[in-house]
Amino acid sequence: MKTPSHRIVVAGVPRSYQGQFPDGRWLNERHIAAIESVSDEIELVHTARARLEAGDIPNPGADILLVETSGRKSYKDELPMSAFAELVTPRLRWLQSCSSGIGHILDLDLVPDNVEITNAAGVHAAALAESVMAAVLSWAKQLERRRKNQNERRWEELPCIELRGKVICFIGTGHIGIATAQRARAFGLKTIGVRRSARPSDSFDHVFSQDDLDDALASADFVVVACPLTAETQGMIGAPELGSMKRGAYLINIARGRILQDEPV
Repeated sequence: MKTPSHRIVVAGVPRSYQGQFPDGRWLNERHIAAIESVSDEIELVHTARARLEAGDIPNPGADILLVETSGRKSYKDELPMSAFAELVTPRLRWLQSCSSGIGHILDLDLVPDNVEITNAAGVHAAALAESVMAAVLSWAKQLERRRKNQNERRWEELPCIELRGKVICFIGTGHIGIATAQRARAFGLKTIGVRRSARPSDSFDHVFSQDDLDDALASADFVVVACPLTAETQGMIGAPELGSMKRGAYLINIARGRILQDEPV
């Protein structure tokens, strides 16, 4: 039997992962089988935040890291900066992020230039698309108010919105925007997208260029922010853009918070 020559260390639970993970282990049998089927030279090692913080560091280090780190700000099951730093050893050749964005990793300045860094664009698209549609339905059908009335044993006739024929606008037409648009169409919503160029897409009924953002916002009943955080998109939605939206339109941000300007006006 060959000695494993590709040591993969898995650490940190993906933030939008919607499964069970005892002791920080989120890979299920299907995930493990898929990874190990690539080569019989793979050694798969799991670790968790609690173990790393207790000083239990995998030895020897990883050739490949499959990791979810929170960067400088620590979240519940993601790796804080200190734990992540312990996994970055001279042996490391490849870092696979469990998230689509890697800016928070680059900002740490811990990964050497010779290490390949890849992201997981699209891996959470289905889960996030379902969350968007849950938000749309919750608002359109006033589910929060209904639950409150139910708990108070109170009957109230509520005016609700029928989704068919309404317009949902996606700022960002990548994996998440496409996955959500597919589900929105099943409810009869008209789908429009906003991207740098107005190149047509089969996933959207119409695509606007970023220069025509105000026109897209003005026509939408629902606006979904699903673009990456870049120097170009940071703060792109502020008071002027919100003012372009219909009165009563609903904004759903599943991207980075800094894309929206939330300072008081």
